[in-house]
Amino acid sequence: MNRVETSLSHHSNVHEIARARFPASSIKRAREITDTSFSFTSVRHPFRRLVSSYCNKVIESKEKILMLQHEAMLAYRHIDTLDIIRKYLPHHQYATPDGSQHENSSLKSTRLNILSTPGKKDFMEKSDGAETKVLLPGVPSFREFVVFIAVRILSCSGDYACLSELDTHYRPQLTRCNPCAWHFDFILKLETLSEDLSWMQRVLMSSSRRPAETPSVVEQQQVPTVNPSGSQCDDYEQYMHQLTSVEIDLMYTAYYHDFRFFDYEPFSCISRNCSKELK
Repeated sequence: MNRVETSLSHHSNVHEIARARFPASSIKRAREITDTSFSFTSVRHPFRRLVSSYCNKVIESKEKILMLQHEAMLAYRHIDTLDIIRKYLPHHQYATPDGSQHENSSLKSTRLNILSTPGKKDFMEKSDGAETKVLLPGVPSFREFVVFIAVRILSCSGDYACLSELDTHYRPQLTRCNPCAWHFDFILKLETLSEDLSWMQRVLMSSSRRPAETPSVVEQQQVPTVNPSGSQCDDYEQYMHQLTSVEIDLMYTAYYHDFRFFDYEPFSCISRNCSKELK
């Protein structure tokens, strides 16, 4: 990693190791690098990203700081989502994506700024009688995880400094790689990673660099993934069907700008065949 021999075990904290191997540059230096180099970033479908984060950071994680967050999530267990919204997000208005007010007798009096998720009705009709998983003592449910995160994000009211303080695993992706603030030559999507890496390989090979100097990104992608939680959490629909209509809207609103900036549809990538859906 970064030209340093690195041995990773299944339980390695990849993010801490990566930060140590790739120390952050100053903003000035980072801009100089991106302006003179082929720069890229990677993004992931917000809903799939949340399911993966839940499995990796709630079900599997034993990190102390995350366990403290678990306690906060569990506090929502016996509280209705609408009551949580009324208490923690009291100054917003419930609206549709086009900005018009949304008539909903159970919500309009609380003045919430929650967007109605496009495609939600069709998705929920496909529920097929999905049941919520059994609640385990001391382990937050996916619903508790989602509501906790959505409330934290929406409480920031779009303030960048506030959003930047959130855990990197669930804060909006736009806060770390805003294309409007940084010049990226390419944005990879994890759902189409093979195709995107192949494209980058062709671009790099056609540049002024000699072929021998160009790393084979296609070969590098074959390296086994550390902490492969996807094997246990690849049924994204199962998790999404555990949420109510309001909880889905909460999650969509929290990541609304990620959906818009990175051109994702809310339910276009929930099935296992995500790469086919994006083509």
